[in-house]
Amino acid sequence: MLASVDVRRVAPLAGLALGLFFGLARPAAAEPERRWPLWPTEIDYAAAALRDDAATESQRQSALDALDAYATPLVEPYILTALRDDSPQLRRDALQACDRRRLKSCVDDARRLWLAPQSELSNRLYALRVLLLDPTAAHVDLLLAALREPAELLRIEAARLLGITALGPEEARRVRAALVAKLADPAPEVRRAVARALGLLSASEATLVLARMLEDPDPQVRRDAAESLGMIGDPRALPAILRALDRGDEAYVARTLLEGLSLQRGEEVDRRLLAYLDAAPRGVTSKHVAEAIGARERPSAALLDGLVLRLREASIRDEVLSTLLHLGDAAVPAIEAALDRGVEPEVAIELERLLRARRLPEEPPPTGERTPGAEDRRGWHRRLDRDRGDRLSAAAELGELAPPWLVPAIDRALAAGDDAVAERPWLVALATARAPVQGDRRMWANVVTRAEDRRRSAGDRCLAVAALGRMPQRFAADFGAPLMTLAGAAKASVRGCVALALSGADAAGAVTLVGLLDDPSPRVRASAALALGRLRKKVRLPIAARLRLRELEDRDGRVRTAARHSGEPVRVDGPGRARLLLAEEPATPGWIAAEGARGPLLLPSQRFGRTAWALVPDDSLRARGDEPVHDDDAESDEWLE
Repeated sequence: MLASVDVRRVAPLAGLALGLFFGLARPAAAEPERRWPLWPTEIDYAAAALRDDAATESQRQSALDALDAYATPLVEPYILTALRDDSPQLRRDALQACDRRRLKSCVDDARRLWLAPQSELSNRLYALRVLLLDPTAAHVDLLLAALREPAELLRIEAARLLGITALGPEEARRVRAALVAKLADPAPEVRRAVARALGLLSASEATLVLARMLEDPDPQVRRDAAESLGMIGDPRALPAILRALDRGDEAYVARTLLEGLSLQRGEEVDRRLLAYLDAAPRGVTSKHVAEAIGARERPSAALLDGLVLRLREASIRDEVLSTLLHLGDAAVPAIEAALDRGVEPEVAIELERLLRARRLPEEPPPTGERTPGAEDRRGWHRRLDRDRGDRLSAAAELGELAPPWLVPAIDRALAAGDDAVAERPWLVALATARAPVQGDRRMWANVVTRAEDRRRSAGDRCLAVAALGRMPQRFAADFGAPLMTLAGAAKASVRGCVALALSGADAAGAVTLVGLLDDPSPRVRASAALALGRLRKKVRLPIAARLRLRELEDRDGRVRTAARHSGEPVRVDGPGRARLLLAEEPATPGWIAAEGARGPLLLPSQRFGRTAWALVPDDSLRARGDEPVHDDDAESDEWLE
């Protein structure tokens, strides 16, 4: 409706009415990322040039720029007006504003600008993005046609958008087929964009074509093809990956091939990785091979035994020790068996050290110990020591206090090295901090690195993901919205942690949560249901029906219970803030029994040693000691973990 209104005539009244309405509705809490006017006519003054026929292009441009600070409902009519301006620059900036604010009312104008014969390249580029705010079959057809445009930039952008847009099964099939055909594009940058899109879509039908692209003349195309094959995980790609590794390549290509190999399953992969550890192919080192082995989700007994045997080789001992540490609990049986058989004294010392790093203290915390004051830094560092069995709960207590020295301490702890065990309590404190968290770019870069590191255990990645939920919006552009990227992680446990970290998110986060609500894993669906109940009412209302559908019809009882618990929205202290729940040896592996406002439920959990834990967005939840909780129709998702 807004598109058909003469803004210059109604804007003063609209500004007055909307300004008064949102002023009464506590606007700062409703949309914290945008400024709301201090007086009703403030926006009218800012946008005056857009209503003035005599205004110059520079004046109209300044007016549009000034509106960027204001809330979307108040400036939407002016953005629509700018889409029809005579200035190509103004139209482009208006399209960018439509994309940033996710304005579906811009779609008709975007279609017009895309189809206009004389439209500028930049306008057509941004029009594509706006079109997919409403991904109908007709708009998907326009993007598929854009894959054949003469302009290389348009073909690249069309491929990128097709790879990140949620589509129905039939549309997704058409898109995958069209992208596979475009792998033969003459432009290397287009082939790269298409390869990345097929990886994001997990297009198994592209496996053999992507495997042939490992011989592409452009090394960057080879690298992107290798990365996509790793994301797809089709075993048919294994022979081509092995041939490419044996042939050798540029360092960045060979490392990507190695990462893709580590994601493949089977003992043949383990055997080849051990062989590469002994004699690394061209482009990688033994350290890179050791890192790839550390990323194996299900290492075979032969692989673990082979690693222990190679501890005798001093030249690669440090790399092998680091790999065994990253493999975590999976490596413990092989280490214990080697110690039982007897090994050289220097090797035994290192193996015992690895076992100590995996064993959390089992004794309860000392009784009667005084809780340190908020400013007692030394006291809190003692409580977070790696030998303490209660260090995670202590970290949550510290996050509740959120003293001024907490964020600098977290920054120093993450910058000190790559010790996942030592970093755990600091990430918990960051995720549970009551006060808003700022920090600097270095700290958040370290958190992103840990969340994306596939060599780490799922539990350690989930701690970093929970901490990412506190990242201020101003850093999101620096790291390319990492939570949105991690929502497509291969591990279901990581996707579930992303869902919980998006609690209290904005509209873009809500779209991601809706997608996770249809995930194959019940752990992810339950996490998304819990997070959706914590969205602001304005964001939550349009998707409440999807949550209700999960409550009534999900095939897993644990998901239905989680959706029922989220039936009534609750106040959220701040986006991403989490509460820590702990349990000892839960009766249901991967789930913690809890009590909520609507009765008992099971929460997806992680585990360190004997301690199961979950970081959840709702302080009304309490862990139960009297398991089991009724989990009717529960399905197994072990294969997804």
